[in-house]
Amino acid sequence: MLKKLLLCVLIAVIALSCEDSDDNGFETTIYQSWKLKQLSCNCGYKEGYDFTQNTMTINSNNTADFNSELSPAFEKGSFEFEVTADSIFFGNYKYAYRFEKNKLILNTQGSANVADDEFNFVYIKQ
Repeated sequence: MLKKLLLCVLIAVIALSCEDSDDNGFETTIYQSWKLKQLSCNCGYKEGYDFTQNTMTINSNNTADFNSELSPAFEKGSFEFEVTADSIFFGNYKYAYRFEKNKLILNTQGSANVADDEFNFVYIKQ
């Protein structure tokens, strides 16, 4: 009887000590391929526009590859970038970035390099 009680306590301790993670296995690294899911700006895209053909790959050698002009660099091609703890720079464009579940969100709010508009790029992991 005592062995069964100890076994039950041990199982309960192990079950309760497991970390409850809500990230669904998402690795929060910026260095990977991303697909544009949503763009918020005053730039004329109508609701329902499909942005998912626009991709970027952020490489660990500090280059980023964009397949269209609808990118944080506002050009298609390969660009060098700089990343800090909370910002990423593509050329002259500075973005605050953060992760939410499987999303990478880039925001120009407060950037002196983007005139009269705020761009919010929402990417999902490819």
